[in-house]
Amino acid sequence: MRAGSVTLAGIDGGAGVTVPFREGKIMTHLMTRLKRAL
Repeated sequence: MRAGSVTLAGIDGGAGVTVPFREGKIMTHLMTRLKRAL
């Protein structure tokens, strides 16, 4: 997966598993904060 699709995958909520662990963890963290902010 490329960095561009990582963001979409994170928003989608599913495909984040295919992202490398470190990046996936960061994306999950950002998405959680984003959802709380909204």
